[in-house]
Amino acid sequence: MGLRPTAPGRYQHDTFPPRCQHPRLAGATSLTGAQVSEATPLFDSTANQWVIRLTFDSAGAELFEAMTGESAQYELYVDPRRRIAIVLDGVILSAPWVTSDEGITGGVAVITATSQQEAEDLSVKLRYGALPVAFEVVEVSTLD
Repeated sequence: MGLRPTAPGRYQHDTFPPRCQHPRLAGATSLTGAQVSEATPLFDSTANQWVIRLTFDSAGAELFEAMTGESAQYELYVDPRRRIAIVLDGVILSAPWVTSDEGITGGVAVITATSQQEAEDLSVKLRYGALPVAFEVVEVSTLD
């Protein structure tokens, strides 16, 4: 699964070419799903697409801002350290690019989904899988 941003703070899923690139975990973080206050699927009528709106508690907001701020120093669309993975039970559920040049502040992030079903599925996993979900910096590898 690949991702490309459509606007600052918004992410669009697309597919990696077969046998080309895939997200790989680069390291763990102290930010977990326990710090997610809300994960809501919404239809963005302005962009005409489904999104998941994530809201973090105050501790999560600080951690998320620090993580995305660190990721923001790398080149967008080029350096895989510019991505953040959402991981449940060792499986990457989503890995959006950080499009903000200074990190994502305010404790709210929006991830674009390809469909209503995808938005609903990811939001449910984020809400009800709160304790085992982790947010991690990722990198992309090339496979031959």
